Amino acid sequence: MTPLSWLYMGLVWIVILIMNIFCFTRIFSRNNKKDTEQPGQDSS
Repeated sequence: MTPLSWLYMGLVWIVILIMNIFCFTRIFSRNNKKDTEQPGQDSS
């Protein structure tokens, strides 16, 4: 593989990892706030 393809592959993996971290932190922070009712949401 050429150095440019290694750079592209590295950038793609960095983007994938950042998206995973972002999504998992949103999921886990939402589960922690599940006990408190948030305004604007229907509890039924």
